[in-house]
Amino acid sequence: MIVNTFLVGDPLNPPTFVADASLGTNPVIYAYDNTQGDGSATKNFYMAVRNINIDTRAVSTGTRAVGLNWAVSQGCSLYNVQFIMPNYSSHIGVTMESDSGGGSGTIISDCVRYFHLFPLHHVPPSCN
Repeated sequence: MIVNTFLVGDPLNPPTFVADASLGTNPVIYAYDNTQGDGSATKNFYMAVRNINIDTRAVSTGTRAVGLNWAVSQGCSLYNVQFIMPNYSSHIGVTMESDSGGGSGTIISDCVRYFHLFPLHHVPPSCN
């Protein structure tokens, strides 16, 4: 997704984004605009994902499949997002990975998980 992108599904019949088995560790939705200069997630403004389902069950349970990479900053929101993952897997619902280690605060509202815990993963910036 690039800055100022809103991915909005029908709230009464949300679309499902299904990971292909060959996706591996790449996220189903990559909400990080790397065209914003030095790779800083703090430049990723005005993005929203609403009323969608993300299904990673087609990816092997031993693979670190990612539903959503949400390395964003101010003016961004997740609302009514359902993460469908297999039990006892290495899958991650939301991660905040970028060249700078993630974004600033994020509001996550009305997100649901099925078949698994709702794992969040954040990689802190390196301490070089």
